[in-house]
Amino acid sequence: ELFIDEAQDLGPTTLKLLFSIIKKNPTTGQRPAMIFYDNAQNLYDRKTPKWSDFGLELRGRSTIMKESFRSTNPICEFALNVLYKLKPSELNSDHQELVNLGLLELIEDRQKWKVHYNKVDGPQPKFFEYDNLNDEIEAIGDHIQDWVEKEGVTPNDITILYLGQYISKRIMKDLEVELAKIGIQIQRQTSSNFNVAENTIVMTTPHSFKGYDSEIIVIAGADQFASNDDEIRARSLYVAMTRARSILHVYAKTYLRDCGKKTVVDVLRECSQ
Repeated sequence: ELFIDEAQDLGPTTLKLLFSIIKKNPTTGQRPAMIFYDNAQNLYDRKTPKWSDFGLELRGRSTIMKESFRSTNPICEFALNVLYKLKPSELNSDHQELVNLGLLELIEDRQKWKVHYNKVDGPQPKFFEYDNLNDEIEAIGDHIQDWVEKEGVTPNDITILYLGQYISKRIMKDLEVELAKIGIQIQRQTSSNFNVAENTIVMTTPHSFKGYDSEIIVIAGADQFASNDDEIRARSLYVAMTRARSILHVYAKTYLRDCGKKTVVDVLRECSQ
């Protein structure tokens, strides 16, 4: 039997290879496979395949998972509404299925989607906006210090997510020495092994942290989830936000000119109100 998680990240060639090694059940002639697929986390924007092309007959035997346990309801709703405003999904068949099943509900007067597949309460996500990167990084450092020194949070329960080398280098340069004064280390890595010491905060990308989660997620430089050519990486931002189990803080630099970065900041501001 074949078990595939995050199948949306696998290309058709890889999927075809995996399915080719499944042995048929000698009694039923079927090839058993369990496939988990989530287009909201489709970072590489691959089209949903026709499973029959791989020799799998899935009609009538697929199901929608109806409950989410990783994040709280406020985090789920915030992340979903940001995703939908950056990448409208009203015509998407996956979205329509969730609506038809009563798992999503549009609150008309607020033009906001209400999530019914997560009942876990928790703090509202917070969005912080700054005129410059210096103030943004200083605020991140202050909040980390408060969590650890005033609220007793263990540093390795905090993860910093980012896109782009510049923002990560600036955080290392500006925060590493300051946090070391209170015994906190920052470790920047993009490998799959995130087993670190209790006094260490991991800083990594959403792509590397996909499949993992953390009690507290700090998204640094959220404006960088739009490239200089205005390509908005909505799904990457969604993945980053939904890595948070309990607390989500999102930080960004204000953009005045019309561009993809301004759009991302405007949507984060709108959804946080």
